[in-house]
Amino acid sequence: MNKLHTSVLLKEMLSLLSPQDNKVYVDATFGAGGYSKGILESADCKVYAIDRDETVTEFYDDLNVSYPNRANLLIDKFSNIKKLLNNEGIVGVDGVVLT
Repeated sequence: MNKLHTSVLLKEMLSLLSPQDNKVYVDATFGAGGYSKGILESADCKVYAIDRDETVTEFYDDLNVSYPNRANLLIDKFSNIKKLLNNEGIVGVDGVVLT
């Protein structure tokens, strides 16, 4: 994870999202992965992260090592969220973060 990056309003986002075990969440603007990491630390859940910048895979790789089988990175525009999730077999989610 990028040690130089600090996620803005992380505590507030987690308070509003209220991640829970066995739920599915989407971080629609993955970036350096701070929100995804916060969600995964908060509950035994799954996160589908979306970002159109392929260079974010380095941050995802770190996240995937720490949370195997719980983090998924989808490289595309978040405007394609429905298509992306359908392609993954996901028909509903429990929360979405758009930052």
